[in-house]
Amino acid sequence: MLRLLGHRLLWSLPMVFVATALSFVLTALVPGDAAQSILGFKATPEQLGAMRARPRPGQVVGRAVRQLAGARGPG
Repeated sequence: MLRLLGHRLLWSLPMVFVATALSFVLTALVPGDAAQSILGFKATPEQLGAMRARPRPGQVVGRAVRQLAGARGPG
């Protein structure tokens, strides 16, 4: 039983990574301004510029850290 639990936990890590990467790629392919969608309509031009200038992996890591810290919402 413990072996099965360990096996499932071990396989859950790559699955979480694949699901995260897939969802990020799909949201990047959606037409429109992703920065505006993530930050909302009250975002300043400086905030939008900073979001657009960030590399894609930085956006994924930043979003994951915020979610782990307990932030709610899309971004």
